[in-house]
Amino acid sequence: MMRSKVIAYLRGGAYKYACSRNVQVVRGLCSSSRRKEEESSSSLVLLDFDDESKVATVTLNAPETYNALTVEMGVQFQSLIRKMQVDLDSGELNANAVVLTGAADKAFSAGGNFDWLRSLAHNPVHVNQDIMVRFYKSFLCIRDLPIPV
Repeated sequence: MMRSKVIAYLRGGAYKYACSRNVQVVRGLCSSSRRKEEESSSSLVLLDFDDESKVATVTLNAPETYNALTVEMGVQFQSLIRKMQVDLDSGELNANAVVLTGAADKAFSAGGNFDWLRSLAHNPVHVNQDIMVRFYKSFLCIRDLPIPV
């Protein structure tokens, strides 16, 4: 079975991926010597692509919080989805479907991160409404992909 691993690391809006077998991208540098533990600690959103089935798997990667959604995760998620959209349109990414999953064993996602949500309590309602709309839109962008999710 031909399998290409695509590891996405999004730091400061940067996005890189490698489709070569056994090659991983770590903070923008290709390296085949990095360990899986380092991969999972470097990004809140990972992308895996299977050449044979043409399925891309997007993984929420914060298992210690049951993949609770945060602003940083939302920014990374939206950046990844937008990059996927461009790559799908250009033919650089040849995926027929996307699977969305979570890295935690017990849950796909716990929902919004309670610590972050509690920190918004002091804000006026209209400010929180604006924050939450932007937050939700960062995850809802996956609906814009031209392939089934």
